[in-house]
Amino acid sequence: MGTIFNRLKLIYIIYQIVGIYYSLGICSAQDVSAFFVFGDSLVDAGNNYFINIMIKSEYPNGIDFAKGSPSRRYTNGRTVPDIIGEELGFKDYSPPYLDPTTTGEVILKGVNYGCFGSGILNSTGYIFGQHIGMSEQVDNFAKTRQEIISRIGEAAAKQLLRQALYFVVIGANDISARLISPSNSFYYLDKMISQFRSQLTDLRVQMLAVERWGGMVVYPSVAAPSAIFVKIESNIFSGINTIHQKPLI
Repeated sequence: MGTIFNRLKLIYIIYQIVGIYYSLGICSAQDVSAFFVFGDSLVDAGNNYFINIMIKSEYPNGIDFAKGSPSRRYTNGRTVPDIIGEELGFKDYSPPYLDPTTTGEVILKGVNYGCFGSGILNSTGYIFGQHIGMSEQVDNFAKTRQEIISRIGEAAAKQLLRQALYFVVIGANDISARLISPSNSFYYLDKMISQFRSQLTDLRVQMLAVERWGGMVVYPSVAAPSAIFVKIESNIFSGINTIHQKPLI
């Protein structure tokens, strides 16, 4: 049991490193204007602090974070988006959407919508109390987009959003919830794919008709060796075992 667990941890670490590598590789040839993050606890930068959720990250040690202070993240140090943002040259991390200070000029550099317990399906995460699923995160991005348009105008907003990086980490909580009741697994996975396809389509619409997808990374949040990281062109692939070869868009 211990050996299997250690192998899974190793796979997960490699998975994180590969995610960073591919994200930076995709962005190396372009000037990234802003960094928008979507997903679950792996990318949560503090949204959990502002909702009524069972498991909060209020008291982490934080010794490996900037100034050694608690960060409201589910980690003692930085998350993958934090590291990517630093490597891309951003002075500050993408702030949590629900933080009252995430407004004004701050949002022009990006926002983090990720939250603990979130999933692709709206039903995922209810066991933890209040949560912000992927569909709601896309809706929140639409509100941010509107605020950006109000501040700098539609033409400038379109240019900013076109040059931004969009990082999506989602799916682990959906799979974990399904493991409790494994019947009709293929139906469940097909339902996930359909929902995720719809969410990414909605996200693309909210990007003000972005003409190319080179700036988005879909990063399935499951420590699976079959994970695939790609530029989003005509197809998006989810790297979760039995569904990693099914096209989403």
